[in-house]
Amino acid sequence: MRRIIAFIALGGALFSHMYTSLRTSKKTMELIESFPGRIGVFDEEGNILYLSSENASEVRLAKHLKELPNLNYDLFSAEAKKTFENGQRRTYEYDTNGEHRFVIISPLSESLFGKPTTMWFSTDNTELFTARQNAEKAELEKFESQQKYIQAMRLWDIVINTLPTMFFAKDADDNFRYLLCNDAFAEFIGKERKDIIGKTDLEIFVDEKL
Repeated sequence: MRRIIAFIALGGALFSHMYTSLRTSKKTMELIESFPGRIGVFDEEGNILYLSSENASEVRLAKHLKELPNLNYDLFSAEAKKTFENGQRRTYEYDTNGEHRFVIISPLSESLFGKPTTMWFSTDNTELFTARQNAEKAELEKFESQQKYIQAMRLWDIVINTLPTMFFAKDADDNFRYLLCNDAFAEFIGKERKDIIGKTDLEIFVDEKL
């Protein structure tokens, strides 16, 4: 996706070069028409002056932006109006008919069509959007799990430190490393808890003798 966006993001300059060399460069148009989405030019009234689409019937029939399927016209025209007013490229996303579409709108030089015009590129971004949502959901679930773990450990820490005796636990599958201990045990061996957790007796006591 980034490669396509970076290519289209050149906006007016790129399209200007492509359009002015239209008569002599058939390959250029073939390249434009191969993009997986819509590339078009329209004026301030929404009239379509050029359109290349993955849907061939759109190219033959659509004369105005309102006639294009899967286009949120109100949102699109509002974004396009801002581009006409300030001459700045805009990007946005929207949902329509089960699709999540990504859109770039970029101003063109008036010399191309003799009046203010704007180029747009849009494509069905559903697969990438869904993947991004799933990744965000997984990250949120991971964060929530971490928070639950932290809360549980804090509660456990309170519990073991209220015991009227020394307490520790070791991992029998990892050289009997200390998993946790309470303050009473740490005080008894003359260490801080942070210097005990994750270590073996050998690492704690033999290193001390050396």
